[in-house]
Amino acid sequence: MEKIKSTLLEVLYGVIPIVILISILQFTIARLPWDYYFDFLAGTVFLVVGLTMFLIGLEIGFIPFGESFGSSLVKSGKMRIILLFGFIIGVVVTLPEPDVQVLAAQADAYLDTVSKPALILGIALGVGLFVALALFRIFKGIEVKYILTAGYGIVFILLIFCPPEFASLAFDAGGVTTGSLTVPFIMSMGVGVASVTSKGSSSANNFGILAIASLGPVITLLAMGVLNR
Repeated sequence: MEKIKSTLLEVLYGVIPIVILISILQFTIARLPWDYYFDFLAGTVFLVVGLTMFLIGLEIGFIPFGESFGSSLVKSGKMRIILLFGFIIGVVVTLPEPDVQVLAAQADAYLDTVSKPALILGIALGVGLFVALALFRIFKGIEVKYILTAGYGIVFILLIFCPPEFASLAFDAGGVTTGSLTVPFIMSMGVGVASVTSKGSSSANNFGILAIASLGPVITLLAMGVLNR
């Protein structure tokens, strides 16, 4: 019960300032139809309840499972299997990500060259491939700066040949992959892997997996843009 109360307060602290600001704008500048405003207030109630339940679910189940899953994969001792599962998890967790769905729907409405399913699949494959790469980095003790330097080198090369609208979309895709579903699970899985594989302190390897994972969709969508020229 105490956990529910503390989580609810955290959500309210984040939502109430937004409600106050919107209310001030509604009564002073915006003056939208009142139906819109009352729908906003009703939606806020559902948001608070849903987000509270979501965060509790993450903390008591999703995150602990991710850490345990990552460490148990390492204990199997088979790197190929670990990287394969890392790829699959990256894809599966990204496919239902709400932010990815919204971005793909918006892009599908304005771009005629690619469909919503293709965009979602491209983003998910990019995340999966680079989650596997991030796990490989942890295993081999490679510094994250080398991975990111090489990755952004590929990005800059692809930008030369990619249409402008795809370039903008690709970088937006890199941002939406760090959403409410992907971040907790992928990061906790990386922590679990690092806790078993790292020599000495694992703190250096605990982080960087999200930076690498979010680079994947940028590269895959830029590549799609080049192929769709």
